[in-house]
Amino acid sequence: MENLKKILIVDDEKFVTDALEEFFHSKGYRIFKAQDGQACLDIIKSEKLDLVLLDIKLPKIDGIEILKLLRRDYPEVKVIIMTAYDFEYKTKVDNIGCDAFFVKPLLIDELMQEVENLLSAGVKISKQQRDIIPQLAEEVEFSVSEGMLPCAKLLIVSPRDLISSLLKDYFTQQQICEGIYVVAESGLEQLDYIKKFQPDIILLDVALVGVLGEFGDILIKMPHPPKEIILFGDPAVKWEEAEILIKRGTKFIEMPMDLHDMTYPIRETIERLSNAVKEVCIKYHLFSKEAG
Repeated sequence: MENLKKILIVDDEKFVTDALEEFFHSKGYRIFKAQDGQACLDIIKSEKLDLVLLDIKLPKIDGIEILKLLRRDYPEVKVIIMTAYDFEYKTKVDNIGCDAFFVKPLLIDELMQEVENLLSAGVKISKQQRDIIPQLAEEVEFSVSEGMLPCAKLLIVSPRDLISSLLKDYFTQQQICEGIYVVAESGLEQLDYIKKFQPDIILLDVALVGVLGEFGDILIKMPHPPKEIILFGDPAVKWEEAEILIKRGTKFIEMPMDLHDMTYPIRETIERLSNAVKEVCIKYHLFSKEAG
């Protein structure tokens, strides 16, 4: 037990600390939890921590004060900020300094990658250094030439049946999309089905981004959470809510609301979405033999 890396999870929402505890414990970390700033301080002072996952808006003592103390008295402890209040607090956090900054809803795979990078032995890897999609693109070109194609489970979530049908039709035609995909459609409320399907990638209509927060928290608890969510739709819809996710790196593919307007290059739009899916497959090495 003493050799395990120690992580403190600090969030005022119990379901968040419980879900993250379960996930990181299963990955071999020793976990401590706190739901307010005072409890957080008590653990910081009593345990030799390796990393703190820190929410900003906390009862008793807020996360900004906790971050100041960590940077002043415990500079060796890695700190990842996770908050839904990025515009309000990002400047303050940048001035104090942290090792990573995540905007809720959290994507567990991204968070896990950051934790592993920060706690792994050797040279610390920056986010810029990890942005290697161009190099990986060369790998996938070679793979395709060797009879390998991107392969993944895709879940389409949209309130617009026409768009869902078009996307499903496109991604299920291997020769057109140049990928081997298992495609399903569902609503965000069909959680039992989503858990059973275990999608690798979720294609989410931007019109539903307002309910993504609660949905994202549920995804964290899944035994096999999706690797990435790709937003698509009209940027005029729910743009302020979507912009937070886009700024943190979530892919967004613009698509028109009115698909009956044939002046819009629909096929080109869907192909851009297809390219975004391929990038995720490249990133996570999701390939399969081309069906003969």
